[in-house]
Amino acid sequence: MADASSKNFERVVNLAAGTVLFAVTASIVWWQNTRLTVLYDLCGVLEHATRIAQGDLPYRDFPFPYAPLTFLTQAAVIKLTGAVYWHHIVYCCVVAGLATVLLWRIVAGLFRDHLARPELTAFFLVVPAAILGIYCIFPHPFYDPDAAFIILLCIWWALALERKGFPRVQTFLLGSLCVVTLFVKQNIGLAFLGIIGICLLISLAISLWKKCSVRPHLYFIGGLLTAFLAALCVIHLTVGLDNYKLWTITYATARRTPSFTDMLSVYNDRMLFVFPALFLLGTLLLKKYSEGKVINATLGTIAMAVPFLWPVIYLIVTPDPSERAERLDNLWPFVFIVTIAVVLFVRRLSGVAVILVFVIIATTHGIFLSQQLWGSTYGIWPLLIILLALLLRSLFEDATAPPMARAGTILAAIISIAIGFAGGFYIYSNERLSYVSFEDGDMQHSTLPQLQGLSMRGDFIPDFEELVK
Repeated sequence: MADASSKNFERVVNLAAGTVLFAVTASIVWWQNTRLTVLYDLCGVLEHATRIAQGDLPYRDFPFPYAPLTFLTQAAVIKLTGAVYWHHIVYCCVVAGLATVLLWRIVAGLFRDHLARPELTAFFLVVPAAILGIYCIFPHPFYDPDAAFIILLCIWWALALERKGFPRVQTFLLGSLCVVTLFVKQNIGLAFLGIIGICLLISLAISLWKKCSVRPHLYFIGGLLTAFLAALCVIHLTVGLDNYKLWTITYATARRTPSFTDMLSVYNDRMLFVFPALFLLGTLLLKKYSEGKVINATLGTIAMAVPFLWPVIYLIVTPDPSERAERLDNLWPFVFIVTIAVVLFVRRLSGVAVILVFVIIATTHGIFLSQQLWGSTYGIWPLLIILLALLLRSLFEDATAPPMARAGTILAAIISIAIGFAGGFYIYSNERLSYVSFEDGDMQHSTLPQLQGLSMRGDFIPDFEELVK
């Protein structure tokens, strides 16, 4: 009876926590839409979506160097609910909120049975994602956040299926779902599927070598190939494979592919020689706690926390929003380095968890192909949170001693507060959207029924409405 009561209480707490995360994320997306509109990028999506809703086909009827699914989704919104702008705002709010809830369940799943206080630690760590959610920085329908949502859904499902022993039908469907990313954003989908393919082959070879069952691998590959071939058939029968290849691969690659030097610029920061060393020193000190040296645990936790506190310190050091944003963005390469180092040397992760490390790092580098570090992270901050979860699990797994267990929760809380605080300033300053004149002129709100919810400073809205009248 007590166990049933405890489980019911846990469900209520989890429901409340999920509701809070969803509501905070959706509220921030809505708030962002009340104070700015990025007309150029917004029109780039909704204009094409409108044409599709009216019956035109991309690639065949008009030039279109993008993957189709984000535009088809917005076209479906227009067809179902009418050409009203605030419907698209609601879409972004809902998807962003669901993404944060998915992230929370992913992190809780990674911590369950491995860390003390898994639900509490997971909640602490995920809070910044409610601020830096997939649609919180750029609050209009776009392909990078949509692709991040599909990736989160795939990760959540993979972890759930691992606990069930990979049932064949669901594993087949998971493989099919992974293909969807390729038709939301090309560089994200190619990187995501490419690294999954490599990890899958390695895992298959290890399973054969150990004489373990390879049926889950075959079900997953079957779903992946079936979905990919089905998508190619649909494209061939509607717009033509040659048209699709011309615009989404040939033309898009010629326009956007950066040089190898630009790709490596993500690591062009002198602090990347300092912070990983400091973090790993803190790890060493923390592990020495088992010898009874309390001071080591304290100093180790502080040393590990300093790199995450650095973006907050920079809020005091400089008033320049671009400098502040750069310090926050530079957490990405730092987390890449320390996660790889810890995973390789500690070797506590296994199964889907260890594959996730390489999948997320490789996929993120594929995302950087678009606009490098500064321009590409706006829709993918939840992926950084997953890496941090994997890092904490590697460091604090089976930490049964209360002081060590507390250290893991405290470190998660410090990371959460630091990223959340720096992320809040990042969102408020709109540094990622510095190309938009969002502070010039008086705030204007559209009075046209079709543009209800459109808000921005300047004379754009009054001038347009005068033209319409």
